[in-house]
Amino acid sequence: MYVQKVRLTRSNVSVEYKTPTGESHAIECADAPLPSFVKAVHALVALILDVLHLPSEYGEHLTPTGLTLTDKQEAKLVTITAKKDLPDAHAPFNIATPLRFLEHPETEGSYSPPLTEDQVALVEEVIDEAKKYVKGERAQGQLPLDSTDDEGEGSEPDEPETPAAPLLKFSGVTNENGTEQPVPEKPKAKRTPPKRSRKAANA
Repeated sequence: MYVQKVRLTRSNVSVEYKTPTGESHAIECADAPLPSFVKAVHALVALILDVLHLPSEYGEHLTPTGLTLTDKQEAKLVTITAKKDLPDAHAPFNIATPLRFLEHPETEGSYSPPLTEDQVALVEEVIDEAKKYVKGERAQGQLPLDSTDDEGEGSEPDEPETPAAPLLKFSGVTNENGTEQPVPEKPKAKRTPPKRSRKAANA
């Protein structure tokens, strides 16, 4: 199994992968992952800070959400995705690191330096946990993992709630169920034609 994409959000786990025969598959599931899966993804904070040359203080409120793997120059590359909660914004700041090689490419050409062995180990841990999840090794229960919002963390937004239709009010009486019933209109009185005078009748 060749894992191509892993995402862990509050509401679901998604994994895209290829079989040895080259068939592409994808799963998106609300089954809770193993604690080791969550721990492996959260451990990517250190890798994000290293790749982006950020101070350790920036890791506060920084939550990794997964990784994406690709091939180039006969070598594997990885990008890490994350979200950063900001104190003055409702939605988080979404992060995707530049592609970095997991190994030295065999073909010549310009390329960014590969990750260190320790950094590659962090990526491989997430990949191993994703494979176990696909094979059915999962925790009991369903997501969400916590009570925080899940907006803007790399997943598709939830369907918005449909507001209730406004109540139409009628001027009328209230029945036993507490609902108003319109009052039927009173029948209009018949108009009586005016009497004709004798002079007009003799004319």
